[in-house]
Amino acid sequence: MRNFTLLLIAAFMCSLGFSQFKVNTQGKTLIGPPITTNYDNNNILSAGVFGKGTAASGAKLAFGDFSTLAAGGGNVFIGEYGSGDSDQLWLHGKLGLYFTRNSSSIDIVGYCNSSGSFYFNTTVWASGTLSFDIRFCDNNNVTYSNTSNLPSLTNASNKIQTSGTVIVKSTDNVTFEAGNEVILNGGFEIQLGGTFEINMNECGKNN
Repeated sequence: MRNFTLLLIAAFMCSLGFSQFKVNTQGKTLIGPPITTNYDNNNILSAGVFGKGTAASGAKLAFGDFSTLAAGGGNVFIGEYGSGDSDQLWLHGKLGLYFTRNSSSIDIVGYCNSSGSFYFNTTVWASGTLSFDIRFCDNNNVTYSNTSNLPSLTNASNKIQTSGTVIVKSTDNVTFEAGNEVILNGGFEIQLGGTFEINMNECGKNN
């Protein structure tokens, strides 16, 4: 019985060296296709996940059911973006992402939902320039009267309308977003070269 047990252990260790999962002589766990190149020359990593591409690129680690992308799968995983050596981190949640902190209670500091909207529940600091496409709808109705000074983006939860002479200048790029209706009355003008767009969507969503 002892000899049989030792034989099983030997067979397991032998197969482990040629499998997708092994522990090397430095105690490092390696997951993925067998590799011969040392991708951790300074021996910093405790574990490595290797892909099938050039320089072991394109590795992905899934959590729970993954299914197939064609069937709407790709549910939750982390990996290298794309299938090549992009050197870009890929965090993917099919229905959204949560960013949390704390230990005694789970505090949500950021959340991205399934429609692509990102919500912050914390103070955001930037060392440099932070650019946003703001779509806060503080106004229920917006009216522009006799003006050629239109902002690039106007949104309202209900209605946007014009009154009198309202001009989109030749150098303007103007967008009206409203939840229910946009009314362009007589006197509204778009000069040659100007761009004007209307989006009808629920307030705060960029559909």
